[in-house]
Amino acid sequence: MRDEVQTILVIDDDASTRTLHQRLVQTAGFQVLVAEDGKRGIALAEEFQPNVVLLDVSLPEVNGFEVCRHLKNQLSTAEIPVVFVTGTDANPQTIKLGFDAGADDFLQKPVNAALLIARVRVILQQQALREAYRQLATKDSLTGLINRRQLFFGITEALMRGRKDGTSSALVLADLDKFKAINDLYGHDFGDEVLVTFSRILERHVSRHETAGRLGGEEFALVLPGAGREDGVRAANRIREVFSAIVFDAGSDAKHFTASFGVAHFDGTPRNLDADQFLKQADLALYAAKLAGRNCVKAFWELDPNRLPTIAEGKGHTRTRNRSKTDRAYVHVDVDPSKADNTAPITGAPGSADISKS
Repeated sequence: MRDEVQTILVIDDDASTRTLHQRLVQTAGFQVLVAEDGKRGIALAEEFQPNVVLLDVSLPEVNGFEVCRHLKNQLSTAEIPVVFVTGTDANPQTIKLGFDAGADDFLQKPVNAALLIARVRVILQQQALREAYRQLATKDSLTGLINRRQLFFGITEALMRGRKDGTSSALVLADLDKFKAINDLYGHDFGDEVLVTFSRILERHVSRHETAGRLGGEEFALVLPGAGREDGVRAANRIREVFSAIVFDAGSDAKHFTASFGVAHFDGTPRNLDADQFLKQADLALYAAKLAGRNCVKAFWELDPNRLPTIAEGKGHTRTRNRSKTDRAYVHVDVDPSKADNTAPITGAPGSADISKS
């Protein structure tokens, strides 16, 4: 995640130019990184992910065009805007080479200070607009987690890595218990609060290289690259325990809610396993957790292959269609989660009803 104060990386082999550009962008309110050659510049860009790179063409060992191409060909740096600021004659051929390499702009030295900062600000505005559109396309609007499509990309990437080098991965599906009843009894605004709270727990329990997302409705997924079987189970149990301990104020008295989890694991075999099949394994484990009384974790590899649960139509996860709120859900109201009665109805609210069979 980038800092609020935006960072400009200056790559130039001339010390006086580096100092001048550093002073200009700092005066304009930006943080500055400096590199005296292309290799150092690439290393800084990959490590710190600057918002803009100001790049000279004539650099020792690796010239500016090569640096730009390298940055644009790496997934981690491909979206960083590059502005060539060079003393090289800005003839049509040079400019063409710069834009062919992926540059966003081209300025000639000695550069006008006001023009340089203005160009940088325009590029940053364009970058912010692209990021806003990207967020709309990739994030769930309620929780801020990645959406179903992006989850599929993460699952597919984990499977590809496993097929390539045997790296194991765990997939965890989570479904909030009796969530339809939460909406029916306390309203959708309160239901949204529960969903957002659960999503924040997921965010706090995943590392930088792991992925948490919302499949839809009250169903979530974790993609854990590099995780073994027990790693996935431990992660699910950790989240389950934290969520069930949270006290929600539903307007009458304290409420505790729970979630059920299914875990699947991939270690490179079978090689033809795809994202749909991986999800189905985790979904079967999740449904087994529901059948076992909810508020628990089940692993696919522990299920009897001859007695796999049959998921009724309309009960599967939401990856391929929109579904109404599922009755694969459960709510308990005891303040102490350890004393919860898994079949108790919700009480103490207008319109309370026995929902143990909903």
